[in-house]
Amino acid sequence: DHKSAVEKLARELKVGELVVTLGPIGAVVFKNGRLLHVDAFKVNAVDTTGAGDCFAAAYITMYLRGRDLYERLLFANAAAAIKVTRPSARASPRYDEVVAFLESLGYKI
Repeated sequence: DHKSAVEKLARELKVGELVVTLGPIGAVVFKNGRLLHVDAFKVNAVDTTGAGDCFAAAYITMYLRGRDLYERLLFANAAAAIKVTRPSARASPRYDEVVAFLESLGYKI
């Protein structure tokens, strides 16, 4: 079970916040005893190179903007989903592209 493994790892490492990407399953974050999972978006992947870096950058962006755990994971998953639909490791989406993607699916960011 990936959720209990993430919780166990966070406790063993004694970190305040642990984020783990799970590819097509989504991502989880453990913080302050709380575990949150957000499903991945279903897309047609072309090139997964750089998806993790894109996810991390998007997560940090939302962290720095003061967004909550759910919004951070949602935005990062969306950014990575867009990235994998494009060839090349340098094909990460811009902030406004991620917002537009989420809004097209009914999310408000």
